[in-house]
Amino acid sequence: MVGTLGFMSCRAHEGKDQGPADEIESLIYTLLYLAEGTLPWLKLQVRTTADFHKILLAKRGLSKRSFKNPNIPEELLLVLDQIQRTKAS
Repeated sequence: MVGTLGFMSCRAHEGKDQGPADEIESLIYTLLYLAEGTLPWLKLQVRTTADFHKILLAKRGLSKRSFKNPNIPEELLLVLDQIQRTKAS
């Protein structure tokens, strides 16, 4: 696995092959971090495999309500959702 756990794509998180969409997913996490100052899963400590999977679930469960900043562009979350749905199939 290569990358920072908090910003890697879900496919990278799962150890699967990656492509250009994974780069976009990581970029979206970076943009969300810059807008919010944090990401919901960055506060989680990874000590076990279960903790590792909690981060993956948090990434897949992102919504506008996950952020305090009301100016988070909904479009970023829509693109992220589409990438995750496409890559999951």
